[in-house]
Amino acid sequence: MPPRLLTAVAAIIFISSAVSFFFGTTPLGYVKWFIGATIIQFIAQYVITLILDARLGVQIKKLEQENILLLSKTEQPAICPCHVKNVQHIPILFDEQMTYKCNKCNKDLSAYLDITTALVTTPLPASDLDANLTKISQQIDEHTKQAN
Repeated sequence: MPPRLLTAVAAIIFISSAVSFFFGTTPLGYVKWFIGATIIQFIAQYVITLILDARLGVQIKKLEQENILLLSKTEQPAICPCHVKNVQHIPILFDEQMTYKCNKCNKDLSAYLDITTALVTTPLPASDLDANLTKISQQIDEHTKQAN
C-alpha cells in the first residue's frame, strides 16, 4: 500500500476510535460509534471530493474558453493548393509545426510564416506640417539635382 493511503486509513481509524472512546459506554456501543464515525468520515470525504472536482471542472472549462479565445486571435486564412482552392482559417502557433487537413481534398498540408520587420518611427507633429513638407520637398529637389 502506498504511504499516503496508509496515512489516510490510520487517520480514519484514529478519529473513529477517539469518537467511540468518548461516546461508547459499552463494548457494543463502542463498535456502533466506531462504525458510525467511519461511515460519516467516508461520506464527508466523498462530498468534499465532489465539491472540489466540480470547482476544478469549472476552472478547467474557463481555461479552455480562454485558450479558444486566444487561438481565435491568431487564426489566419490558408488556401489549399489543390484544384478546389479551399480557404480555411487555421491557428498560427509558433511553438508547434503547423499542419492541417484540407476540408475538401482531405490532404495534410503545412503552413509556413514569412515575417517582415519594419522600423518604428515617431510621427510628425501636426503643428509643423507645412514646415516639414517644405523641408521634405527641398530634400527631394536636392537629391534629384545631385542625381542629374
